[in-house]
Amino acid sequence: MDLDTFRGRFETEIHSVNGRRWGVIDCGVDSAGNKPVFIFLPGTLGTAEIFWNQIVALSDSHRVLSLTYPALADAEALVDDLADLMSKFELKSASILGSSLGGFLAQLFAIRHADRVEHIFIANSLSDPTPFKTQQPPPWQISAMPASMLRKVMGDRVQSWSANDESMKPLVELLMHQLNKAIPGRNLKARVLALLKSDNLPHLPIPDSRITIIDSEDDPLIPETARAEVRRRYPQARHCGFKYGGHFPYVVRPDDYTAHIRTSLERAV
Repeated sequence: MDLDTFRGRFETEIHSVNGRRWGVIDCGVDSAGNKPVFIFLPGTLGTAEIFWNQIVALSDSHRVLSLTYPALADAEALVDDLADLMSKFELKSASILGSSLGGFLAQLFAIRHADRVEHIFIANSLSDPTPFKTQQPPPWQISAMPASMLRKVMGDRVQSWSANDESMKPLVELLMHQLNKAIPGRNLKARVLALLKSDNLPHLPIPDSRITIIDSEDDPLIPETARAEVRRRYPQARHCGFKYGGHFPYVVRPDDYTAHIRTSLERAV
């Protein structure tokens, strides 16, 4: 299913959680409520729809929720909101996949709400934001920066990917739409600040058998040192490595990505 068709069939609904507006794509619901739950958390440049390939593929076996964050520059408050959102939907627990910023938030959620996590997928992400912080201006400068300037800085970097590799053009077009049309400026700044204001995460309070790590050797945004640190922390976790796929293997290699998810979920049964 292409993205335009997906948009015509699946609507992002707005749900208020603690007075904040969360975007939710909710599909695969069964009347008996017996399906396991799977939640997607996007990265800085993603909204709920960016996982469209995986949402469609998994909705036959799972109730799938894919989320868009409110304008909240506080990682702990974001994951506590997620717990409250799950309670609003009467969901006791879920498997959670977070990519990039979403992967960091998924880990923080597992730390603060371990009893609500069935399986966690840490995808193209990090556990220690220190390397990210060294590449960015301090939080006060990001706060004062016009959203248009932040968009330009981020957009220039994304567009450089297709300049170096023509096959990346469709992905770049998608991300530029997310950046310029789908994500309001204040929300974009909040996402960057949420990570900049966060500290190195402690070890997850769940066994490695309930953790899957997904990463790409050619990820242009998460350095190998940060990827290696995640793998070092959880040596018995299932590791799904892509030689190519960049920072968005779920878009670039959707079938392979979904297959990795299914395999981890089957092993967890």
